Amino acid sequence: MIVTASPQPLQQHILNIVRETGWVLGGPKRAAARLGMKRSTLRWKMKRFGIARRKYRPAIASNECYAARLIHLQ
Repeated sequence: MIVTASPQPLQQHILNIVRETGWVLGGPKRAAARLGMKRSTLRWKMKRFGIARRKYRPAIASNECYAARLIHLQ
């Protein structure tokens, strides 16, 4: 019998690391290196799990940007 692990812990781990590194995937101390994989592999896994920056953008930041644009237009 083959037992496969649920992808959710890995998906959450990738998401946490990517957020911690400011969504920067490549570089010596960035997400891919911290996860021990190549940048292209990380991008593939992110695509497979549906992890995208626009999907996980905090709502507060977008509201602050909207407010800043309103103030700038006045």
